[in-house]
Amino acid sequence: MNVSLEGFNSKTATFAAAADVKKGDPVTFTSNYTVGVAGSGVSFCGVCVDVRDGYATVQLCGYCRAKYSGSAPVVGYSLLAGDGSANVKTMSSNGTAVSVIDVDTTEKTVGFYF
Repeated sequence: MNVSLEGFNSKTATFAAAADVKKGDPVTFTSNYTVGVAGSGVSFCGVCVDVRDGYATVQLCGYCRAKYSGSAPVVGYSLLAGDGSANVKTMSSNGTAVSVIDVDTTEKTVGFYF
């Protein structure tokens, strides 16, 4: 048996999506019921898991994976924010509080629970 956290405590909701939102993007609220890609240093509300017909399904909590830029996050409690290019980056303050579970430095992905 392999370890898997996929689906653990996952909760999603559907919002209107800005034109640039894609699956896997960290997103933030840009106006009422609307999400856009989290800008550089901007806290994110969740990660987009699907986009269709101008709407984004956003995972708001649970375990998920995202691409990161900059220094690799460290396993444990961390603050992450958007990097402005549809990835997340480690912050020293003003980020989204997450528990980093795994980091893949080859693929530049981070698995976290929020």
